[in-house]
Amino acid sequence: GRIALYCGDSSNFTGFASCSVAGGPGWATGGSGTFFLNSTWESWEVRYWPTGGSGGPAHDFDGDGHPNEQEYWANTDPTDRDSCLKLVAHRGQVTAQGFVVKWASQPDRIYAVDRATNLSPASVFVNLRSAIPGQPGTTSYEDTSATGLGPYFYRVRLEP
Repeated sequence: GRIALYCGDSSNFTGFASCSVAGGPGWATGGSGTFFLNSTWESWEVRYWPTGGSGGPAHDFDGDGHPNEQEYWANTDPTDRDSCLKLVAHRGQVTAQGFVVKWASQPDRIYAVDRATNLSPASVFVNLRSAIPGQPGTTSYEDTSATGLGPYFYRVRLEP
């Protein structure tokens, strides 16, 4: 059997993709885009662009496929294309107990891991574990229920 890693939405699956973070508290969507509604965004923006020039929440400054607002919520560096919420191995670790999913993480963030058996438009991701505290550098979760031949597709989500 084969175990495939997947992180993101199945409509743009390319074999191995990084996660997306969908909005969060304090975001409002309007006819002209998405805007952050409190000063936390401004302080984060000033940390990376002291003189301005971020392009705003919808802009992908570093070209890594993650707009600035996703980088803000994931607490990744929006000026470094290698800094983003993503699985860190193209092949997961299979153990006697199951399968290990490992992703780039931040210690001040909380994550969840979901699993599906296919990536069809009707696929259903089932939550395996929520409230996983992020560790410095990487965090992992061992899916002990991943027995059998699979396939298994994993999604890592950032929780509020």
